[in-house]
Amino acid sequence: MNFKLEEQCILFQRAGETGKISACGKDSIRFQATASGYLTEQNWTLMPQNIPAKVWIENGTAYLENGNMLAVMEDCGKISFYYKGKKILAEMPEMTFNSGYRNYENKGSNLWKIRVSFEADEKEAFYGLGHERINCFNKKGCTIDLCHVNTKTSIPYVYSSLGYGFIWNMPSTGRVELAANRTRWVSDCAKGVDYVIIGGSPYEATKTLTDLTGHAPKMPEWALGFWQSKLRYENEEQVLTVARKYKELGIPLSVIIIDYFHWTEQGEYRFDPAYWKNPKKMADELHKMGIRLLKMIHREDSSVIPLHLLDVCLSLAQIYAGLFLTAGLIDALLAGAYREAAWQAVVLLGATLLLGLAQRLLQRRFKSLGTRMWLIFYVWLREKVFSMDYESMEKPEVSEK
Repeated sequence: MNFKLEEQCILFQRAGETGKISACGKDSIRFQATASGYLTEQNWTLMPQNIPAKVWIENGTAYLENGNMLAVMEDCGKISFYYKGKKILAEMPEMTFNSGYRNYENKGSNLWKIRVSFEADEKEAFYGLGHERINCFNKKGCTIDLCHVNTKTSIPYVYSSLGYGFIWNMPSTGRVELAANRTRWVSDCAKGVDYVIIGGSPYEATKTLTDLTGHAPKMPEWALGFWQSKLRYENEEQVLTVARKYKELGIPLSVIIIDYFHWTEQGEYRFDPAYWKNPKKMADELHKMGIRLLKMIHREDSSVIPLHLLDVCLSLAQIYAGLFLTAGLIDALLAGAYREAAWQAVVLLGATLLLGLAQRLLQRRFKSLGTRMWLIFYVWLREKVFSMDYESMEKPEVSEK
């Protein structure tokens, strides 16, 4: 291991890895490393500050001190972090003989799949990681995917009950395992390892976090009010009826949301004039009542499923027509009925061409028309299903023994 001391950081290099340890904010230390041979100076979400730090080397071990935080990097590559003299976090080897700190899997073009493992503490609790569909306030014992999907928003930051915050400063998908035997952070594709340890109480760590990542602007008063939505508004009269009722009852309403299937085509911004006669008049009345209008646009959703199903049906029809007609052609040839065989060949060719042409037109020329046609049918079917009065349906007779 080779160390080089600079004013606010430690540069290190060893077989297969180059890295940097630096002070980046109050009681916070940033760790960066890569297997590419050189570091990419990219802060991503961070706004690091010019913080003086004390650095030194003693008995082959490098030290960086920033306020109450201390980072200690050993010759084997292991790094540990201390807050006010107490160890709060330490990396964990994946191999025997105290080796295998930080794993890099080459993805090409100086990109790597990366994982970093830390020693686990059975009494440690973790809080954060954004909006998850799990019933766990304490994330200890959980494995969390670091990605954004519908109803899930990942924020790669946790606060530990041991008194530190951890920022996984990696702009990629991945996961974090907060298991009993280890804590492991994984990046699916990145240029190198990049994380920050922030020491302090929840208030102190959160304050430093916002200093490093940016302070949110003050939200307008209307955005903090009640937002109303339903599944779904089909025309402007439904919207106005609900808004007027809120006004009549004296219930403050800040925003009313018009969700899906109000458009003319999938992803189109315009209201469908067949159902929304005068959107501007509707919006003006809402604004006079002090209500803002939010209109949702969906790029993709289940409304396109019928089009895909039709495409699949055409493909299957081609396969089965080909098999059926080919079998008839072979039978005619084996029986010596050449005139029938010629007719079977013509029908086979014609069916293949017609089905292929229909699929091609569906996919390329009449995609919008096809989507619209099947969307209308899909919406009609769905409305019929969900509008059924299940309570009034005849119940089956039950005989008691």
